[in-house]
Amino acid sequence: MPAPTQASATPDSGLQRLDMPSAPRVAGSIALGMTECQAVQRAGAPSNVAISANEKGTRKVVLTYLSGPWPGIYTFIAGRLNVVEVAPDQPKPAKAAPKKTPKKKPATAKTAGQEFEHTYVQ
Repeated sequence: MPAPTQASATPDSGLQRLDMPSAPRVAGSIALGMTECQAVQRAGAPSNVAISANEKGTRKVVLTYLSGPWPGIYTFIAGRLNVVEVAPDQPKPAKAAPKKTPKKKPATAKTAGQEFEHTYVQ
């Protein structure tokens, strides 16, 4: 029997967060027709879960994975995977601009007591 989970609530919201024990993932891919449990066993804990009813009153669950082996938005209708969408692109951390090394300035007209003659072309 799996270990019990702890539920914690934030005082400002009526939402609860379950602290899930880490379970080993099952190898394999995710396919249409899978149950919610099978998909979660393969992909791990989702970034977001939305549970509602569709227009026919059937249970609808949307699992969002922003990272991991199969990022995407998985929609389950009546407990079976019905739609798989590509996950939205996450903003990538900005790369630091390469440091520019200052270029040496050309020698001036007078360097160490030497004078240079300038020739102008018209």
